[in-house]
Amino acid sequence: MQSALHAIGLSVKGYLVKPFDYHILLSQVRAWIEHAEILEERKQLEMEKKNLTGALRSADQHIEQLHRLLPVCPACHKFREDAAYRNEVEVYIQTQDAIDPLKGLCLSCISKMDP
Repeated sequence: MQSALHAIGLSVKGYLVKPFDYHILLSQVRAWIEHAEILEERKQLEMEKKNLTGALRSADQHIEQLHRLLPVCPACHKFREDAAYRNEVEVYIQTQDAIDPLKGLCLSCISKMDP
């Protein structure tokens, strides 16, 4: 009993008393191998989580950059606010922050150029 209390005080993970039973030794070794495998798997999962978190942050920054793009027609200088509506760029830019114009002809300008 005194040996067991001393071992617990040393933060050991287990102990055997002599003479020890082979089956008890084997079960304890298997349990600690399994514990070590679980710790290794946890370490790998934490690393994967860290990598995925970094990738998510990067994707989030990219999405934020894409939100600032503004599709602008170089011919009439109108932009597309949604699928069908275009408005004057100056009116829109006055209401927004940090916008980068993205140039491309609108459908009405394309149809005027090539009916």
